[in-house]
Amino acid sequence: MNPITTLSKSLSRFCTTYSSKCATITTHYSVVKRDSDSRWKGIDMNRISDESDVVIVGGGPAGLSAAIKLKQLCQQNGKDLRVCLVEKGPYIGK
Repeated sequence: MNPITTLSKSLSRFCTTYSSKCATITTHYSVVKRDSDSRWKGIDMNRISDESDVVIVGGGPAGLSAAIKLKQLCQQNGKDLRVCLVEKGPYIGK
């Protein structure tokens, strides 16, 4: 059997097995209307707008290291870049 087909079937089985056990919240209005879904009650979905020169996604050790090193290099070279670090979790550095 083709390795891609085998991987596809395994992934399909995994997703079917595990995704059905987890609660789902979606941002797609067409799937679940937020007005009628109690899981969205009290959740603020306002968007924030900001300007940055560099955006680093992920506040783990690698993301933090990249942001710190970039700012150090900017300082050494007399440059000023606005660096934004984005992390989905409640803590950075983990």
